[in-house]
Amino acid sequence: YNDDTNWDDNVLYIENYLISAKTDISGEYTIKSGTSVINDYAFSGCTSLTGVVIPDSVINISCNMFYKCTALTDIEIGNSVESIGDYAFYNCTGLTSIVIPDSLTEIGYYTFYGCSSLENITLSDNLISIDEYAFYGTAYYKDENNWEDDVLYIGNCLIKANTSISEEYEIKDGTITIACKAFGYCESLYYITIPDSVKNIGAEAFNGCGSLYIYVDENNEYYSDIDGVLFNKDKTKIISYSQYNLEESYEIPDGVEIIEDYAFYGGGLTDITIPDSVIRIGICEFEYCSF
Repeated sequence: YNDDTNWDDNVLYIENYLISAKTDISGEYTIKSGTSVINDYAFSGCTSLTGVVIPDSVINISCNMFYKCTALTDIEIGNSVESIGDYAFYNCTGLTSIVIPDSLTEIGYYTFYGCSSLENITLSDNLISIDEYAFYGTAYYKDENNWEDDVLYIGNCLIKANTSISEEYEIKDGTITIACKAFGYCESLYYITIPDSVKNIGAEAFNGCGSLYIYVDENNEYYSDIDGVLFNKDKTKIISYSQYNLEESYEIPDGVEIIEDYAFYGGGLTDITIPDSVIRIGICEFEYCSF
């Protein structure tokens, strides 16, 4: 690392690993073909870097990789990249557009947070997970014209609902992915319909929604409901407990094997029955419950 002869155009590689770039790197840079892993913070603080080409050999864009690269305007993501890590493009204020390739399935926490010029976003239909605040503070997020009835969509992904949304809401047909905490703390939302197109629902998507009844289209191949409670299709996982009936007790149906993370978070239950079929109870299941 301390030997300048090991650095190639201000970038340090060790075999197929990109370790770091010096902060005075400028202009456009093409990462070497064959690079497989890029270190966290590799280009962090490179404020004169204007463009980057990521080759197909790279699978993951690491955490904080372009953190505060304020001059970055052009980014070309290879067709093998599967995930973008937390804070990867945090405060890249010069970035105006991004195209997510079909290979990409996960976008991390705060990934594009503070990209205040980012107004053109193309997302893949193959996205499985979009974490909290991934697009918060972008120009797209802040443009009221992009919100439909207090809900923000990007392509076939539902990103966020305003907490002011109330009563009933029907998610748009064609929606494939619902982001993490998308309807979090929408306390006046009482009824929501999930269409048959939805394949992925992020963690805590309906936490803190008060008396929410969840209805899933019977033709959905991935999810189902029982009396407003959200399950996976074969009802072996309970995903989100509805407080619609405001009952103090709940008996989890026989056959449920997994209670997903945060499933009963903040509920008003005082009594719950867990059947012998359950083999896993996730994190923060009963936090802020009334037991």
